[in-house]
Amino acid sequence: RDSIGDIKDRELVLTAYGFTTEGNFEGKTIPRRVLDDEQLADKFDLSTEDIPHHISCLNQRLLEVREKRIRPGTDDKVLVAWNGWMDLVFLEAGGYLNNSNYTDMATRNLAFILSEMHKNGRLSRSWRSGKAAYGGYLEDYATTIIALLGLYNSNPDPAWFAAATQLSDTMIEHFLGSDGLFYDTRDDHESLLIRPREIQDNATPSGNALAAYALLQIAAYQGDGKLRDLVENMLGRVQSFVYQHPTAFSQWLYALDFA
Repeated sequence: RDSIGDIKDRELVLTAYGFTTEGNFEGKTIPRRVLDDEQLADKFDLSTEDIPHHISCLNQRLLEVREKRIRPGTDDKVLVAWNGWMDLVFLEAGGYLNNSNYTDMATRNLAFILSEMHKNGRLSRSWRSGKAAYGGYLEDYATTIIALLGLYNSNPDPAWFAAATQLSDTMIEHFLGSDGLFYDTRDDHESLLIRPREIQDNATPSGNALAAYALLQIAAYQGDGKLRDLVENMLGRVQSFVYQHPTAFSQWLYALDFA
């Protein structure tokens, strides 16, 4: 507030970004544009054409003040699952928009994951400062498989499909339970009181739903009836939950739609 000396400019910024004494989050205000250029021009008796430049100059002054503050810590580790989701978005965008830059970005990213985070048949969970760490979870395997299949769809290089099938074989061998559903951790993961398993989507899709979707695609490519039977058993086991709470099992519905 004090960084903008002119009272009218100060009021313009406060009004444009919705600053109030009550705030919009825990007593403070997270700035967001609440009035458009025309509304601001009318309120402050300015030309609509002048508002963008005026706001840009004021933003720069605010940024200069922010640069003097101590920056918060940055979480700069690379997570496999999150990168897999990003790759899927880039691959879809590359296809729909006919933009090879997006496809190339996903290609480089998946090549990095396979070369730096997949060693001795094991997929790591994270990477930071040149080092891969921690065993991958079910979502890491499943998301990478789906992304590799998406890349194979865009670029039918057999190496991408081979990598996807190798990961799927590992996923089945080390994550599948005797009841036909997958655990979130490998069978040789560090000892836990209860081996975790999630079938319901949360902020991100459940590992089991992702695994089902990944394996359905491989079964379709290979004409593998046994693999399809495995997934149909999974779908049968969660069927009642999907019917009762479809919005909490949307990734399962996505897999079912593919089936």
